[in-house]
Amino acid sequence: MQNNIRNEAMEAEELSFLNRKYEKESKEFMYGMNLIVKGAVIIPCIAGAWYFIRYQQTGMMWQAYAIAQIITILISSVIAFFSYSKEVYPLRKDLAKKIKCIESCIILEKKYMELNHTFHFYLRSAAKYSIEVSEEDFNNFQVGDEINIEYSLHNKEYFGYY
Repeated sequence: MQNNIRNEAMEAEELSFLNRKYEKESKEFMYGMNLIVKGAVIIPCIAGAWYFIRYQQTGMMWQAYAIAQIITILISSVIAFFSYSKEVYPLRKDLAKKIKCIESCIILEKKYMELNHTFHFYLRSAAKYSIEVSEEDFNNFQVGDEINIEYSLHNKEYFGYY
């Protein structure tokens, strides 16, 4: 049985939440890339210096430097592409489209977590496996009941349920 999914426009509060998350993820991405670029500059210099000290030849030094530079540029480019594609780009697309998904899900299981005193529903949904709910909703809903969850279209960021 497939869940019923429909799209609606995001509310201002949801857009604000996604915007804050986008800014945070962008800063973390830039910080990480800053460290990687520093490494991409330092590592080839160390490789070149090591070859010069070991073999006392500037030709080998420049060759080692060039090879190390090419390798670090390739590795940092791959890291940048996958990191941006996974974390930042889906948020950017969600902010541009301003659309959220509302999915009707069946409650498969109810659980109370004694350790942190929280209530959870386990759902039949590809976007969200479980959600934390209030004690009142935990008592009102039963296994097999239908519940609607809201999440962003591309990043699958969970907004809430009703």
